[in-house]
Amino acid sequence: MATYLELRELMDDGELHRRVAVAIIVVAEQILQAGDTTDPPFNQTAGDHDIRVQWARRAFASPIPEAQKFLMSILAANKDQTPESIQGVSDAVIQTKVDEVVDLMAGVVI
Repeated sequence: MATYLELRELMDDGELHRRVAVAIIVVAEQILQAGDTTDPPFNQTAGDHDIRVQWARRAFASPIPEAQKFLMSILAANKDQTPESIQGVSDAVIQTKVDEVVDLMAGVVI
C-alpha cells in the first residue's frame, strides 16, 4: 500500500505522467473520430457526446494539464497498490484507467 507521500511523489513521476498523457490523446482521438458511437466507454445519453468532444479538443490543446488531473485520479483509485506496482503497470492498463474516468473528467458525469 502506497503512503500519501509516495502517491504525491508519483504525481511528479515524469514517465508515468507522459504515459497518461499519451493515453489521453488516444482516447481524445477516439472520441473525435467515433461520432455518436454507443460502444463502451462512450455510452450516449442526450448531449454527452458533445461534452466529450469539447473535452477532447481541450485535451489536444493542453494534454499536460489534463494528464495531471487523470494521473491524480488514477493514483487515488490505486492507493492500495505499492508504488512499484503503480509504476510498473502496462500501457494497456493505463489506457483502461483513462478510459474509465474520461466521462468524469470531461464533465459528463458529475
